[in-house]
Amino acid sequence: MKFKGITKNICAFILVAILLVGTAIVGVNAETTNEYEYTVEDGVATITKYNGNSENVIIPAEIDGYKVKSISFEAFRQDNCKAIKSVVVPEGVEEAPNWLFTGCTNMESITLPSTLKVLATDWFFIGSNSLKEIKFSKDNPRYYLDKGVLYDSKNNQLMLCPAKNQFENNEYEILDGTTDIRSWAFSNCTSLNKIKILYKQLVTVVFLIALILTRLFYQKILTLWVTAHLAV
Repeated sequence: MKFKGITKNICAFILVAILLVGTAIVGVNAETTNEYEYTVEDGVATITKYNGNSENVIIPAEIDGYKVKSISFEAFRQDNCKAIKSVVVPEGVEEAPNWLFTGCTNMESITLPSTLKVLATDWFFIGSNSLKEIKFSKDNPRYYLDKGVLYDSKNNQLMLCPAKNQFENNEYEILDGTTDIRSWAFSNCTSLNKIKILYKQLVTVVFLIALILTRLFYQKILTLWVTAHLAV
């Protein structure tokens, strides 16, 4: 009888230990508000789904007392996101993953924070052929804009030309010092008739491949001008 009692106590102890360890390992709580679903880990929130239907969306910097630090790549991929025309990503968010706004096919404007450290644009705006402008709420130490075109200073990279960005005389000169262009960077930039690049930039193979791959070349004939700046 004593043996059975000891066995029961040991089993109960092991069960409690498993539950405690499991809770410690997971450490993520799923929550829901009226417009957002989110998880909490280490005291900060990650938005996992947008449930609203607004045209102008201002993502909160804080939800239920938790600061928003990241947004899941699936958060804005629902059918309701097609109604969105503008998005403001709050200060405090540090990463914008691939696929993030692929469901926002009518988005015209996005405002990004100065705290953003990683911005993945390979598939960031694919589907958003209505995009007119990218803005920053404050100066970002890594990313910047030139005539509406997004650059990454860390990698000397041209990242994205918004599809509906307007250019003077329908032409754009890629900044000196640029050594790379993201794939599809000029996708659907139908207002462009001419791109100017420096001769010394032509030596970058990846740079040229990115230009060749852009769908802009398949939609219309684009005159590629090499400027007279031949310095290397």
